[in-house]
Amino acid sequence: MTIPNTKILLSGPGRAKLVHDKTASKLIPLLDIAACGICATDRKGFWAPPGSMRLPLVPGHEFCGTLLTTGKRVVIWPAISCGQCSLCHQGQANLCEEIQLFGLHLDGGYQHHFSLPSALADKAIFIEIPPGLNWQQACMAEPFGCVIHSLAMITQPPESVCIYGAGLMGTLAARLIEHQWPQCQIEVRDPDPARQKLFVQNHPQNQVELVFLACSDPAAVSDGLAHLKPGGHMLLFSGLNRDDNPLHLDYNRIHRLEQTLHGSYGCLPADMERALDLMAKESVVVDDLITKVINLEQVPEALKKPASSSEFKTIIRNRN
Repeated sequence: MTIPNTKILLSGPGRAKLVHDKTASKLIPLLDIAACGICATDRKGFWAPPGSMRLPLVPGHEFCGTLLTTGKRVVIWPAISCGQCSLCHQGQANLCEEIQLFGLHLDGGYQHHFSLPSALADKAIFIEIPPGLNWQQACMAEPFGCVIHSLAMITQPPESVCIYGAGLMGTLAARLIEHQWPQCQIEVRDPDPARQKLFVQNHPQNQVELVFLACSDPAAVSDGLAHLKPGGHMLLFSGLNRDDNPLHLDYNRIHRLEQTLHGSYGCLPADMERALDLMAKESVVVDDLITKVINLEQVPEALKKPASSSEFKTIIRNRN
């Protein structure tokens, strides 16, 4: 069985094109893709593919569509884990050493039809989309799930938080904090004046109990630690650029003030389920963060352009 497919194929730095081919018979068709989000990591990978990326490849990991076996509307957890290691058994599949990520190791969502080799097809995890959510909103389940996963590491509600970065992830973090810790004072810092203006109700603090790093600026790490209270927590949500790693920290300050740094990477299916639920109940609104909707043919040109200050999330939509 073959299925005609249209997809975006990334073959090298800055080289992405629309291709039409047929899914090989050895692959198992799983999903008719309705929409896929363009992530900041997709843009970085377009110009500088990481060494672990298996080119040529279809990018994209924030995608949803109709499950061919049941007809249900679903989003996909963006990876395949081994399911056998100790981390998988402990509920930390996002840290699996054998994990394979869509859009990095396996073809992702920049296409009309999603298929997997037979050995992996049964390992894909699909999450049903609640009634009332459209395809664009469903694409937000993965990025929002990553924020949920990170903030779940904080077990006691903080009285004050400083978020570095007012892009999509920093804004999602601010909205989730407002929902689950309504008494918390929130400050958001961003060097972009246009984005800083979106947070006019900030509550500047000399020191805060929680710092959420939603940017890739090493200066933000140092500044965040300087404003972190004794006993405070810092969530290392965003990774740094390759040239900024390793980062030099004041070890003695962290030691003496009993501060805690939390690494945060990706999300779990349960985090995406909660994201979908919060969006469906309108507890956290994301509609205004979907700032551009394009079709598959427009993707190569979109990847070439850096995101503007007014752009939070671009969605590729294949159908209504």
